[in-house]
Amino acid sequence: IEVFGSLMKVLSEINPNTECKSRVLLLDEPDRTFHPEWISNYIYKLTKILNHYGEESGISFQVIITTHSPFMVSDVLKEDIYKIKNENGYKKIINTKYGFASNYYDIMNDTFFLTNSVGEFARNKIENINKQINAAENINELTDLKKIINAIGDNYLKNILNANYTQKLKEISSNEDKSLIEERISEIKGELRILEERIMKKHE
Repeated sequence: IEVFGSLMKVLSEINPNTECKSRVLLLDEPDRTFHPEWISNYIYKLTKILNHYGEESGISFQVIITTHSPFMVSDVLKEDIYKIKNENGYKKIINTKYGFASNYYDIMNDTFFLTNSVGEFARNKIENINKQINAAENINELTDLKKIINAIGDNYLKNILNANYTQKLKEISSNEDKSLIEERISEIKGELRILEERIMKKHE
């Protein structure tokens, strides 16, 4: 409420009658206090508000946002995403490999969020968990990983891993449901063949 309330206050102070019909909005980590689900909706909500205001006022907006959240990055084109990387004592600004509609594992694996945010041992462990989640082929494998995820003390990192875990769980569940349906269809076809054979024998 505070974040969007501040945004509405800024918009209300813009003079729509000015000759300048474009504005730049700088938002410094607006998602820092958000639950992951709220973060994943932020770009959608922000775009909706600005588009509505723009239609009424004729003003367009360029938005610059800083964030550490893969939930927000997955709603933005990769060409519009930049990360700051430490290299030989210098700050280097480069594009990311992943963006719009990318999964959280790929975004995190691009070293966007884990570098220097936790200890090296923990970082390697978390990256390994993400790789195992991505490679999991059945629910039992995911269940074992869930125990490790629950042991992570940082709620932010835990939420990111849980989001990736949930995404993979849905994918596996969908595939397993499909396999069960296909198996049942095969069984029914077999039962039909047996019935047809019995009917043919009776007619003989």
